[in-house]
Amino acid sequence: MRLGTSLRFIHGSSPDSMATYHREVAGRGELSDIPMGVPDARVQAENLLELAATAAAARLDFLMVGDSHASHYANACAPTPTLARMLAVTGDMPVGLLYLAPFHHPIIAAEQVGTPSAFANGPVTLILGNGDVSSQFAAFGMSKGSRGKRTEEQIKVIRRLLDGETVTHECPYLSIHEARINPIPPEHTPI
Repeated sequence: MRLGTSLRFIHGSSPDSMATYHREVAGRGELSDIPMGVPDARVQAENLLELAATAAAARLDFLMVGDSHASHYANACAPTPTLARMLAVTGDMPVGLLYLAPFHHPIIAAEQVGTPSAFANGPVTLILGNGDVSSQFAAFGMSKGSRGKRTEEQIKVIRRLLDGETVTHECPYLSIHEARINPIPPEHTPI
């Protein structure tokens, strides 16, 4: 059996952040797995590092850092810099990033995977989600109904970029012309 953890699911919440969460998200009948954490961002960051070190010491098989956007009720640290900092305490533990694909440009997303891949002791797994919180889509000025198609296009483009290809891609959501990234991950990136 393989065991891993996502740092999106295991934080406790402060009374203030939980009340805001219930008012802003759960009260609208939506679901979110964003960690509530503590209101102090530095304490939250220290907690994330401690959890990453504990997961590595426990020899869990995988550690993932997840994405959130326009969430004013929680300290949701951006996944790529968070993972980059955690690599100093995770050793050879396999790691991954979860991106809410509709909110990322595929060139930047691929670059954000390529960079920590150069430092990691193995491939960085990329997990692409569709997102589900209506207020996040509104904040970006995009239709929640477009998320499936956007994610499908992202997967195609990101895969090719991570494989070192030069990419030209046109669709209603993207216009990319002869794009390449560096660094290219030294190992195949599981998506």
